[in-house]
Amino acid sequence: RKTSAYSSLEPCFISLTEKTFSSPPTRTISLKIRKEDGLDEDAATLKKKIGVLQEEKSKLKKTLNELYGELDQQQRLNNALAQRNANREINSEPNLGHHCPDPRTKSEIEILKKQHMEEIKRKNYDIRKLKQELAEV
Repeated sequence: RKTSAYSSLEPCFISLTEKTFSSPPTRTISLKIRKEDGLDEDAATLKKKIGVLQEEKSKLKKTLNELYGELDQQQRLNNALAQRNANREINSEPNLGHHCPDPRTKSEIEILKKQHMEEIKRKNYDIRKLKQELAEV
C-alpha cells in the first residue's frame, strides 16, 4: 500500500477574522511541516503560492473598492441630474407663444371641416379609379 507524501504532514491551521467592508478581511496562515522526504521544498512552493494569492487578493480588493467608489460617484451624479431635471420641470412655465382667439364662428369651422372631408373623399375616389385603370392595362 502506497501512502501519499502529504500523509505525514501535520494539519494546517487557518484562522479567519473578518471586519467591515471598509477594511479587508485578514487571514493568518501557519503551516507546520516535517522536514522529511523533501517536504521542505513543497512547503516553500506553498508559501510562494500563498504569497502570490495574497497579492492577487489585495489587488482585487483595491480594484473592487475603486469600482465601488466609481459606482457611488455615478449614482450621486445621476441623482443630481434627476433632481435638476425635476426642478427644471417644476419651475418652467409652458411656452405657449402667441394665441389669438379664432375669429370664425363654430358654424364656419364645421363647414370648413365638412369641405375638407369631401375633398379627401374625392381624392381617395380618384386614387382608386387610377389604380383600377393601371390594373387593367
